[in-house]
Amino acid sequence: MLLLTIGMAMPGLAQECRRQGQAWRPCSLDWIDPGHRWDLRTADEHWQISHDGSGTVQLREGTGPWRPAVARWQEPGVLCWGKLCARGPMPLD
Repeated sequence: MLLLTIGMAMPGLAQECRRQGQAWRPCSLDWIDPGHRWDLRTADEHWQISHDGSGTVQLREGTGPWRPAVARWQEPGVLCWGKLCARGPMPLD
């Protein structure tokens, strides 16, 4: 199920995440800036996702550097940024 919301914050949406094809595990998605910034957290990891509105997406793991990432739908309801994937409600706009 794809959740598109406009004009309201959506903190801590329950998701499942996986990295580099590993097993799915619980995570949360915080909508920081509508259509532009999201934080994705597991119990021990944190990623920031940034979209500039022109199609450029960047991903940052922890306090590391920002790196370009390609956003893509891997299968219905699964959105990936590079090797990081999430499934569940997605506040994209």
